[in-house]
Amino acid sequence: MTETLTRSARVESAIMERRTAIRDARQLLVSGLELISAPERWTQLTYARDGEGRKITPGSRQPPPAAWCLLGCIWEAEYRFVLPVYLAQRGRVPVRTSGHR
Repeated sequence: MTETLTRSARVESAIMERRTAIRDARQLLVSGLELISAPERWTQLTYARDGEGRKITPGSRQPPPAAWCLLGCIWEAEYRFVLPVYLAQRGRVPVRTSGHR
């Protein structure tokens, strides 16, 4: 009986982890797509561009991105929304490096 309960608890835990992962992935995609919801915030052939149209890396702050491709907007959303929460949950603060927050 104890083994059955343990197995049941493990299955329930795995289900909850999967639901959390799906929720987090959905939130990341929604956040990223919000960044490119206007046509002027969309670009191609690079992950991101600044306000003057130069190629830059998503997550850059000097200069900040003004437009992203599909993958770039997800990368940017990770920098903006996921990374700070992940680090805060572990008692760490984001390390600022050149061009990234």
